[in-house]
Amino acid sequence: MASSPTSLEVARFGQFEVNLRSRELRREGVSVRLPDQSFEVLAMLLERPGELVGREEIRKRLWSDDIFVDFDHGLNNAVNRLRDALGDSAESPRFVETLPRRGYRFVGQLHPAEQSVLNGLTSKANYAPPNRPMVGKLSLAWIGIIASLLLLAWLGSSVVRRLVVGSDQQRLAIRSIAVLPLENLSGDSSQDYFADGITEQLITELGQVKALRVISHTSVNQYKATRKTVPVIARELQVDALVEGTVTRSEGRVRVTANLVQASPEKHLWAEAYDRDMHDVLSLQAELSQAIAREVRIEITPKERESFVSRHPTNLEAQEAYLKGLSHFARGKDQLFVPNEGKQELHKANDYFQQAITIDPQYAQAYAGLARSNTWLGILESPAIDAARVASDRAISLDENLPEPHMIRGGLLLGAPNWAGAEREFLRSIELNPSYAEAHQGYGIFLSLRGRFDEATTEMDRAVMLDPVGRSPKTQAAWVDVCAGNYDKAIMRLQNITELFPNDALSHEGLGTAYVLRGRFKEGIAELRRSAQLSGKDPSRSANLGWAYAMSGQRDRALQILAQIKRESAHDADIEYEVALIYAGLGDNDQVFIWLDKAYRDRHDVLNEVWREPQLIPLRMDPRLHQLARKLGIIA
Repeated sequence: MASSPTSLEVARFGQFEVNLRSRELRREGVSVRLPDQSFEVLAMLLERPGELVGREEIRKRLWSDDIFVDFDHGLNNAVNRLRDALGDSAESPRFVETLPRRGYRFVGQLHPAEQSVLNGLTSKANYAPPNRPMVGKLSLAWIGIIASLLLLAWLGSSVVRRLVVGSDQQRLAIRSIAVLPLENLSGDSSQDYFADGITEQLITELGQVKALRVISHTSVNQYKATRKTVPVIARELQVDALVEGTVTRSEGRVRVTANLVQASPEKHLWAEAYDRDMHDVLSLQAELSQAIAREVRIEITPKERESFVSRHPTNLEAQEAYLKGLSHFARGKDQLFVPNEGKQELHKANDYFQQAITIDPQYAQAYAGLARSNTWLGILESPAIDAARVASDRAISLDENLPEPHMIRGGLLLGAPNWAGAEREFLRSIELNPSYAEAHQGYGIFLSLRGRFDEATTEMDRAVMLDPVGRSPKTQAAWVDVCAGNYDKAIMRLQNITELFPNDALSHEGLGTAYVLRGRFKEGIAELRRSAQLSGKDPSRSANLGWAYAMSGQRDRALQILAQIKRESAHDADIEYEVALIYAGLGDNDQVFIWLDKAYRDRHDVLNEVWREPQLIPLRMDPRLHQLARKLGIIA
């Protein structure tokens, strides 16, 4: 039997290396993600290799006596995830053997690492077997080391903790982080909403720190239960560090653990556990946010510190309903265009937000949630927009410092259009949360509509950086690229999106438009036909296709579509606008403005697009387009 590794920092077995101090598991040098509780099980087994580690021992180490969990489910889950990480199996164990109803045993061949607990202060050159005493300079070195450790202990455990967890020499400047979905360890999947809600609120809290870039919940949610390593996730999200953790709740108590991991070189910088009464969850989130900001060496301004703790206190029942609303809202957004699914989830979200408001009529965040949910629902059901307006106004009246309702109000004013009001609200939202991807996206759209393309591109690039996995910011950023004449950049982005989301009609439309403007007519027409089919339109009356045929020299096909659309154009501003676009492709500028004037007379918000419209780029120097844009208030 191999000796216990408890005196060592690193232990090796098979293809694996375990660092018990930094809590890292590596396979052939590559980091393997392992949840906290699974690592704790592994550590207990490595402490007594070849011996039985009883189930009751594990329970006491993983869960305190005052936390009630479904122990069997929790332990099985922890061991199963450990086996997954090790490529092991219960039927033919190479490392972890199950002793039914008794516990587990480590059965692998364990080889102690050369590196000792002193984290590299000894080396192969001065290592000696236990039976051979060290003499001379090495003995003096050991005396000095022991004395240093005693001094550090006297100075305080926090100093020792920094030595063990992450030295300043190995730390890099951290200016961007991602909070990965906190893992629900309650043993009840119906409690996932609670962990998800805490994750989103923590992201929102940290997003208020101006010196820190925080990745959006939309993007990090893609990594729920992932097996990707820390460096891989950090590279995909383009961040310096990750926050990982767990949530356990039961009998009125909640326990949150959090770990801060530097991405490259990978290093555990900080870990902490918080055990609180459920009624103290809001203060727990504020405390955790400040701790993370402190550990990444970000200076928090007094205003930011105040924002962490200034939220309206509410009762537990209202908070529960709000967190359930957040969970359904997130699913509704993701499934928006899945028949019935997205709509049903958003309606459930509305119900829970409304329930929270009924319990606590002063709950500003619940109104903000209701506004967000109705805004997305408004894409499918127009009456929801009015509900979003009412909810966002109420949220701001209760708490002027919430970024979400300002962003929503900005979007609603943009549709009015109230240009000055929309810009003011978008900027206020960004001021309150500089990492709010949706606010940057909304402001980018605003700027592009007004022809401020350089600023729009900057905002859209920022939105993509904050939400690198999300489909919406990428698609909208690519559209702005098309409008700004950056066709190659737009094509590259849209090709990537259509590969990932082959049924996204808007992305195919943008790609087709960019291809046509780049002179790649065959590819452009194919993409625009695909877009029409995906959106349920008849390609024979697609204005985009009519414009593309005209641009490619296929005038007869363009005129056929034009005639078909004209027959349906009885004082419909939408259709009148489409006719104008086909005439733009045909090069008949006089007819373009005749039909744009008709659309203006029958007023429709589609005209808000007129200054950034890609099909009208050749007319941006025409005084008639300037005149129309001024009448609409788009340009001064």
